[in-house]
Amino acid sequence: MSDTERIENVLRRAPKMKRPAGLAERLKTDIALPHADATASTTDFWAGFRRWFPGFATAALFLTCLVALGVQQRVLSGLRHEQRQLEAASAERRQIAEASRAEREQSQVQAAQLAQLRKDNAELQQLRAEVEQLREQLQPLPALRAERAGLVAQAKAMESRLADADNDPFAVAQDKAHRIQCVSNMKQIGLAARMWANDHKEIMPSDFLTMQNELNSPKILVCPAETNRVVPKLWSEFSGSSYVILSPGAGIRRPEIIYAHCPVHNNIGLCDGSVSQLGPQHEIVKDENGHWIARRRQ
Repeated sequence: MSDTERIENVLRRAPKMKRPAGLAERLKTDIALPHADATASTTDFWAGFRRWFPGFATAALFLTCLVALGVQQRVLSGLRHEQRQLEAASAERRQIAEASRAEREQSQVQAAQLAQLRKDNAELQQLRAEVEQLREQLQPLPALRAERAGLVAQAKAMESRLADADNDPFAVAQDKAHRIQCVSNMKQIGLAARMWANDHKEIMPSDFLTMQNELNSPKILVCPAETNRVVPKLWSEFSGSSYVILSPGAGIRRPEIIYAHCPVHNNIGLCDGSVSQLGPQHEIVKDENGHWIARRRQ
């Protein structure tokens, strides 16, 4: 057995001591309860609280004001930012509106220019049509000049023949023979033209050289009364005809159209091959289709 165990056994066998009488009452009387000190501490707390409350309240109010001021400053900053955004958006809208107005004005100017160009183009087309019409009207001018020259020559020849006829009956016979020969020449020209047209879709030739194969000789292209023109014997010697083709390219189905004309005797060869001599009561004019026809003077 160890020493520790021996000590413990000794202590367990120690005699028990008796409690003195009245010990509990004496202890209770000796204990001082802190009633007066607790009341003093509570009074000191509320006195300190009342003394420091105004400062705490002021500090709290100040902090509340600072917080409210901060919130207001933040809201104001947000409103200013929104105002700047609205001003920027408004400026952008104004720029867009100005750009749109400028584009609209430019579009209006371009539309006006386009309308003017169309108007100018229409006027140009109208002028071109008038020029073409004038050109068409001027096409028979050489034929009219030739006809006028032939009529003048015919009038002079007739005056000279009438003057000679009073004294020379042979001149009258010669003039009659010339007229008969002229009619014969024009009939041969009409026959040759119709022969050529039968092989070319019924369209009359545009000149005498085109139908030289159908003509017997270039001699028939000179009126016998035109003594100042050289009568060609060969086509290589041909330099011009006494007869004028008034309707080149005319169709043979229009017999009333004048195809050839003799300015000396005022004989006309029609598209049907017939030949007629016009008197003073007749004239040569154009119809509504631009073809030359003969009609009685009105």
